[in-house]
Amino acid sequence: MSRHAFWDDLARDLDDPEFRRAYVSEAARIAAVDATINAEAASGPTGDRTQS
Repeated sequence: MSRHAFWDDLARDLDDPEFRRAYVSEAARIAAVDATINAEAASGPTGDRTQS
């Protein structure tokens, strides 16, 4: 198997407009969630969460 098999397969899949729309939509959603989590983490601790 080629070491580029994943990327080659993805490139073929992205030729399908329906797949491309879903892929782009999910990538945007993941980026938004990632940015939110990173912003929260950058704001520092918000209290001791070890206590019950």
